[in-house]
Amino acid sequence: MEKLLETERNEFLIACLRTVSAWLNVQVYATSEMGIAIESTVLKTIKKCLKTNADDVLKTSAPAILNYAEIMPCRSVIMESGIIQCLGEILVTPDGKISEEALCLVTQCLMVLCLESPDKGPFTMMLQSLMQLFISLPKSTSLPFYIAALALMIWNLEGAKNYVEQERFFKTLVAFLHNIHKVGETGIQITESYREIWPSVEQLWPIIVKELIRSANNEPWVKEVLLESGIKRKIQNLTSQDSEEPESDLHSGYGLLLTLFED
Repeated sequence: MEKLLETERNEFLIACLRTVSAWLNVQVYATSEMGIAIESTVLKTIKKCLKTNADDVLKTSAPAILNYAEIMPCRSVIMESGIIQCLGEILVTPDGKISEEALCLVTQCLMVLCLESPDKGPFTMMLQSLMQLFISLPKSTSLPFYIAALALMIWNLEGAKNYVEQERFFKTLVAFLHNIHKVGETGIQITESYREIWPSVEQLWPIIVKELIRSANNEPWVKEVLLESGIKRKIQNLTSQDSEEPESDLHSGYGLLLTLFED
C-alpha cells in the first residue's frame, strides 16, 4: 500500500489516495496495525495532492484524518507532518476552487485536532485569519457555523486573546446569532434563512453556546458586547414561551446564555 502512494504519476497517485482513504475512513481500519503503520505516508501524500486537487482530496481524505486524530499515538505524527498548517492555510485563504463541503470538513478536522493536540501553537497562529474570515463570510450558509465554533474554541485557549479583530468578531457573531432563531407558536423556531441548512449545523449549536459562555465568563468585555446587542431580551422572549415539547438543546442552550446576565 505504501508503494502505491509513492508513485510520481499525479493522476494515479490521487486515485491510489482515494482508494486508501476509503479504507481508512472506516475507523476500525484506521486504528488497525496497518492503518497506523501507513499514517505518515498517507499524510505526506495528502499534503502533496492538496497542491493540485484540493477539493477532491479533502472530501475523500478528511474522514481518515479525523480517525487518526482519535488515536493518541497518531496525533504526534499529525503534528509533525505539518498537515494542520496546510489545512489552516486552505481554510483562511479560499481560492474559489474549493467547495463549501470541503471547507466544512477541513474545519471539522481542525476542531477535533484543536481539542486533542497537546501543542496549540498552530491553532493560535491561525486565529486572527479565522476571525477575519468569519467577519467577511456571507452568513446564509453552513460554513460560518463551523468557523465560529473553531474560532471560539481557539480564542478560549490561554494566551489567545489579544487580536485587533476580536471585538468586531464578537459583535458580528452576536448579530449572526440574533438571526438564527425566532419565537414561534410552538416555542423556539429556526428562521427561514437557516431552516434548510439547520440539520447540517445543528450539532455545532451546543459547541458555539458553550464556547461563547466561556468567553463571556473569562472576559467581562465580551459580556458587555452581548448586553449591548440586546440579545438578553431576545433570549428572554425565546425561553419564556410555553411549549408542550420536551426541553430541547436550543432551549437549554439559550437558558444557559441567560444565566450570564444574572447578577
